[in-house]
Amino acid sequence: MVDILQRFDIDCVLDVGAHYGEFGQLLRDLRFQGHILSFEPVSASFTRLEAASKGDPKWRIFPFALGSSDTESQIHLYRSSDFNSLLTPAGVHDRFESCTEELGVETIAVRRLESVYGMCTEGISSPHVYLKMDTQGYDVEVIRGAAGVLTKILAIQSELPGICHYSKQPQLCEALSYYWGQGYRPTGFFPVNHELDGLTVTEWDCVLIREGAGSSAEAAKTLLKVSVAETTRSPLSMH
Repeated sequence: MVDILQRFDIDCVLDVGAHYGEFGQLLRDLRFQGHILSFEPVSASFTRLEAASKGDPKWRIFPFALGSSDTESQIHLYRSSDFNSLLTPAGVHDRFESCTEELGVETIAVRRLESVYGMCTEGISSPHVYLKMDTQGYDVEVIRGAAGVLTKILAIQSELPGICHYSKQPQLCEALSYYWGQGYRPTGFFPVNHELDGLTVTEWDCVLIREGAGSSAEAAKTLLKVSVAETTRSPLSMH
């Protein structure tokens, strides 16, 4: 991820499924100085996100989920709050089974990214965007709702299932195929969790870049180097 942030001069990260702000804090720990836009719909989690982002003028927070339509929906609240999802458990019997014991539901707002993108990025001039998603089975729906702004998003990070823990959750190959169809190509797969055998990966983080973005980034950097060199040689720069 760090390489992608640097290579593409990312200055705006969309943190979808922000929970308590863990990813935003990781970015700051990595000395990322750009804008962070965090989306967290669950009220209890949003309160903790507010505390995490307090005092950071470049960290904006929004109390709604992103999805494929502008609507209201019910999110399922589970024993482990980082498993909260708009999807119900698939009934998989594994080490995470107890994490998805349902405690209740909460009515939340869901918005398409393409309908709120302008509002959320207001005041950020021509942002180079990295979209991180951790929505417990709903990442593909986030991309469906971003159709009109995908050309603005240079790279995405999606949590892909080795084992589907939620009903109607796209399988790994289905999600990858959809992202591929939207013009994104994988750069790396990073295991998040394993089964008790220590071998079976239950979740992967996958980082993908927009097709052609790599060559465009290198071309832009080459042009910048040429421009700097020419400026250095210019008589105007010698005063």
